[in-house]
Amino acid sequence: MNEILYPVVALAALTFLVLLLIPAARFRAAARGRVKAADFRYGESSNMPGDVSLPNRNMMNLLELPMLFYIVCLAFYVTATVDARAVYLAWAYVALRALHSAIHLTYSNVFHRLSAGAQCFITSASAASTSAAPASMVSVTASPSSSQPQKMPSAGTASPTESVRVGPMSRTSVKNGR
Repeated sequence: MNEILYPVVALAALTFLVLLLIPAARFRAAARGRVKAADFRYGESSNMPGDVSLPNRNMMNLLELPMLFYIVCLAFYVTATVDARAVYLAWAYVALRALHSAIHLTYSNVFHRLSAGAQCFITSASAASTSAAPASMVSVTASPSSSQPQKMPSAGTASPTESVRVGPMSRTSVKNGR
């Protein structure tokens, strides 16, 4: 189950690596006299050279769509619905984000970045749809009167005194039709 957290840590590490590139590019440009402190007064000015603003733009990209990736991975973890497909999709997403960042920070071909970004979106959408699978809403639990596991009924078919598992992490008692 913890396997889903490894891609989360890897993407966070990529984000922090890009974060370190921002001051490096800015200090390098300032040392060469290409920018002045006033250019950063309100963020980045129009005087900013493209190679200096690229790490900042990439950092902003890493704080947009990847937030949904973090949410989906944490949803898998919290609901204990991590499977091999979810882990594979998470690693695929991280690899595609790393590819997108590498393209953006090096030669920055717009069409190559678009291709990597679109594949990231498709991968995250696929992972999100996997997490919404209805099969995760049905649980198997052991009955107190026998050692055989029994499938719990869905919420709409419970008898008046049955205990129903609404989601993988919660249990609700149904009494007198409520």
